[in-house]
Amino acid sequence: MALFRRYYKRYLQLMDNYFSDDERQRLHWVPVAFYSAFGVGVIALLFALLITPFTQLLFMLVTTVYYSVFAIRFINYVDIFPKIKEPLRDTVCEATEPVEVPDPSSDMMVVPTDDDLLLMQEIERLMQEQALFKATDLSIANLAALCGKSHRVVSMAINHCQGVNFKTYINEYRVAEATRLIEAGWLKHHTLDALALETGFAGRVNLYRAFKRKMGVSPTDWEAKART
Repeated sequence: MALFRRYYKRYLQLMDNYFSDDERQRLHWVPVAFYSAFGVGVIALLFALLITPFTQLLFMLVTTVYYSVFAIRFINYVDIFPKIKEPLRDTVCEATEPVEVPDPSSDMMVVPTDDDLLLMQEIERLMQEQALFKATDLSIANLAALCGKSHRVVSMAINHCQGVNFKTYINEYRVAEATRLIEAGWLKHHTLDALALETGFAGRVNLYRAFKRKMGVSPTDWEAKART
């Protein structure tokens, strides 16, 4: 159980260091499958200790329902593997441990190298001049290709210079753009869904979550505040 949690946390970090949006949600089936299978195993053990015709029948019914629901619920996830396999096996993920994001309040902050700073300047230029953050499918692979660097080098530069992972870094640009549009009265003629797409988020839920995490209030509350 502890080993599973350790590796699952690692994979979530890898997803956040590769994708710019909440692609980590594509992995939510993993803990669901693990814990439900674990539960079935516990039930099987209990039934094995209480072998009777009734418990055998009950266990058969439980497992039949479980595997039927499991098959129906997760059969479509086969289409997701081609997309999530890249960050999980890419060079940015080859290290034994994932890239750890330093705590800004810690004395153990990593000092960025000159190469990190130069690369960060190039990344900032691309964000400001080309507004790359507005691409909903932006990944660190896309950014690395534009910079002519490896995924791992770009990830390390962002981690060392900004103290955040790739997803958080991109979402800060998106929230800043959403804030600018809201204050300019953009929501008077557009919906939250349109605002999400305009700023690079995959949907309004992602926009709402990132906006509230950064600004402390929802986009609609920020609009109301801007009107006063």
